[in-house]
Amino acid sequence: MANSGGKDGCALDTTSVPAGPVTFTVVNTSAPGITEVELLRDQRIVGEKENLAPGLDPVSFTITLDGGAYQLYCPGASAEYQTLTVTGQAPAGPNGTMASILSQGTKDYATYIVAQIGQLGDGVKALDATIQSGNLDGAKAAYAKARLFYERAESSVEGPLPSTPRSGGRASTPSSATSGKAARSHRAPRP
Repeated sequence: MANSGGKDGCALDTTSVPAGPVTFTVVNTSAPGITEVELLRDQRIVGEKENLAPGLDPVSFTITLDGGAYQLYCPGASAEYQTLTVTGQAPAGPNGTMASILSQGTKDYATYIVAQIGQLGDGVKALDATIQSGNLDGAKAAYAKARLFYERAESSVEGPLPSTPRSGGRASTPSSATSGKAARSHRAPRP
């Protein structure tokens, strides 16, 4: 999105994509009148991004599209609608009952997390060896490599811990023993 000659413009960098997962990266370089984009099909919103002030970092969203005609709607643009053609058909979704699909997804994700933790362990061993050797520059590099695996698994293995800075310094109490009601979480949002 950009402002050219006093008019805010919104344009796709391509007008045709194959069916399947499609990532849209939205950049508002200089169009103050455009603050959102919506991807429409049959007058229904299938994807959107809002709060797109000029100069902010690009934002992305990914959606699986089936073949057909779509419209990119940019309210406030000199040409508010852009046509996007999706060719072919998206792959079929998973088969089975909801319980079996969720069970398989849980198993697959658990396998992924176990692999990340294994790689984290290897990374920590390499970091420890580098620290023990006194190589500070090497330790910094080893830390960066190990940290990646921690970041990938963090949300799955981290839980509210009593009296931690992340939980606002207060003990986490999941339920009240006397009332049986769920207690309010005091966990601070992540930056």
